[in-house]
Amino acid sequence: MKYFTPELYVRGQSDDDSVLNEVERLGDEAIEAYASSLRQARPCLPGGVTELLDRFDLHGAEVLSMGRREQEVVIVVQPGPAVATVMLSYELVESPHVDEAALPPKYRSERVAWMYDEVEWCGGEAACQQSILLSNGWEVCLRFRDLRVVALEPLLLSGSARRRLAEARRIQALHEVIAS
Repeated sequence: MKYFTPELYVRGQSDDDSVLNEVERLGDEAIEAYASSLRQARPCLPGGVTELLDRFDLHGAEVLSMGRREQEVVIVVQPGPAVATVMLSYELVESPHVDEAALPPKYRSERVAWMYDEVEWCGGEAACQQSILLSNGWEVCLRFRDLRVVALEPLLLSGSARRRLAEARRIQALHEVIAS
């Protein structure tokens, strides 16, 4: 991670207002720098990457599964109860790098959520690199040539998932009524 570093996240957990103000300033600078980098790289990015960037906000999404088969890594995430499950299939050019201690133990959670990610254009065979910071403390770095994004509508849901989905749809309908 170049912009939204684990260190910046940890500093943002401080109780000191002056530290939090500094982290907010640095976070704003990171957002601007990353947005600029992404704008420059965007014309070169594979279609799956631009689809992911345009269609899905994965910040806070629950990571349901991550697996590897030969030169492919598949990550399955649930962005929210009213959003389709998303499967990301990366065609790797090298083995994934996983730092299982990117966050100190104090800041790790049992539930694995997608906190931040950064995409950059590498050129050559490794067209892209995506660094993903997960709430369990892992930073996953994938160098890949292509990404396939598949949104999966649910066919079978557990009872609790059905209730969450129904509640999310009720809230969404309420928001639509209020907005009209």
